[in-house]
Amino acid sequence: MVASIFINGIIGTPNVFENGEFTSFNDVERQFESFEKPDSITVYIDSIGGSYRDGFRIKNFLQNTGLPITAIVTGDVFSIATIILLSAPLERRFASKDSNGLIHNPKPAFPTDGDAAEHEARARDLRKIEDHLASVYAENTTLSFNEAKAEMSKDELIRPDDMIRMGLIAGISERLQAVAMFDLNIDDMSNTEELKGISKTLADIKKRLFSNEKSPLENVPVVDLTEAKTDETPALQARIDELEAELAESKAKNKEVIENNTALEDTATKQTEAINQFKTQFVALEKQIQGLEAEKKELESTPIIQTEKKSPTYTNKAGKSVNYPADVLAHLNQITTNFNNR
Repeated sequence: MVASIFINGIIGTPNVFENGEFTSFNDVERQFESFEKPDSITVYIDSIGGSYRDGFRIKNFLQNTGLPITAIVTGDVFSIATIILLSAPLERRFASKDSNGLIHNPKPAFPTDGDAAEHEARARDLRKIEDHLASVYAENTTLSFNEAKAEMSKDELIRPDDMIRMGLIAGISERLQAVAMFDLNIDDMSNTEELKGISKTLADIKKRLFSNEKSPLENVPVVDLTEAKTDETPALQARIDELEAELAESKAKNKEVIENNTALEDTATKQTEAINQFKTQFVALEKQIQGLEAEKKELESTPIIQTEKKSPTYTNKAGKSVNYPADVLAHLNQITTNFNNR
């Protein structure tokens, strides 16, 4: 079974201010774990890049599975997404004819404050990351360390032909589909001339597919259909049907993972709103308590007003008994009760 992993949008985990499609390390881990005992991995990439940390975590995770990895660029492969592309060996890296690549020097995610010393420290960190990226490109492509740094400094789009030249990919993936378009349900396998013609067509396709002389697939042999047996054709068709079923299953599981992630994000948003509402209520309650305390202090410091009618007494904090009108005393007692019960 092939484990299909989809790297789409921005690589990393969004913060509360970011929207759009994201693929984090945890997303990739969940996608892989949704497959039961896969024997290989195919990574489909359409990403403008993102988190340096998540990109390398995804690359290391895929390689540490120990399974054969194929990487196919279906749209864009920018920035740290190229590092995930390098999780597959060169002979298993492909791109669509309309895809674009881009490598560049690292940049801080957000503008930062700080004095000159702090900015100098950040610049040194960025230089270290730049050297690390260049060394990874030099190790996994046909570029040298200095050539990689020069390409990174350009910060320009890379078309598929140049991606082949640089050793980022081995070939154009959409041409591979031409081989799969042949109908293997040939009724008469005894027609040797017809089979030789098909074999020649396959050889021509191979020649056009990997015209780049540096291609590692240059010496891959083309199967001679004249040696095929009639009873092998149903088996080949059955294998194709099996692979198509596995691909459909992979897409369904990936859709389920995305829906689960969306539900988790909705729950987190609701919890954040509830916490913010609680904070607002707490601040209002604090203000109310401060008002009650101020009012109590004001009443305690109010001078005694003597009236002809004797009023109930109230003992203030100084231990002095004072007379208040009954309505004032009732109000004061209510404030005291509210304060003690807060």
